[in-house]
Amino acid sequence: MRGSTKLRNTPVIAKIMKKTDEFIDTRHAGNWGDRRKSSIRYQLAFLTVSRMLGEFTYSPNDILHFDTDTYTFSQMTQTWNDIEAVRKLDNSNASRLQGKKLFLSVASAVAELEGIKGFASIFGRREEDYTEEFLNKVLECLPSQPWPRGVHKIVSRELGISEIKASKAIGALMNRGMAKRQKNGEILE
Repeated sequence: MRGSTKLRNTPVIAKIMKKTDEFIDTRHAGNWGDRRKSSIRYQLAFLTVSRMLGEFTYSPNDILHFDTDTYTFSQMTQTWNDIEAVRKLDNSNASRLQGKKLFLSVASAVAELEGIKGFASIFGRREEDYTEEFLNKVLECLPSQPWPRGVHKIVSRELGISEIKASKAIGALMNRGMAKRQKNGEILE
């Protein structure tokens, strides 16, 4: 009888984590303690594999068939550079976020930067199904980019919708390519 996919994935995951540890060790040659190394290793591995597979919603079977030879220092460096770029753009946010919230903030921004699909779906959220007509109304309310922080409040008042709906609609505009991606008043290129 064949073992469960979860058990058969263990060697693949172990290889990914070993390579991730080697990458971190060569990059930071003992400058980090075990706690910091442990927190970054999972982020780096998860984001790199997600970027390589093109989505966050990969299955255990996808991991089982993942070619660990393609999981290279070059791939991890690309993810590392994305993480650093996001943290530089969002220094104010990084200072108040810690642990899981910081990881989710960074992961979300890297997903936007790299176009990785399915970030919202791993947390049970999905993009609303907004009509083209509605999104065009939202677009008409927006000033030219880059938008100032809190622009969703302007859209909310002008269209008489909730701030949450306005914020989600602005996200949908960026996801559909109807507006440039931006975060905290800066366009992400």
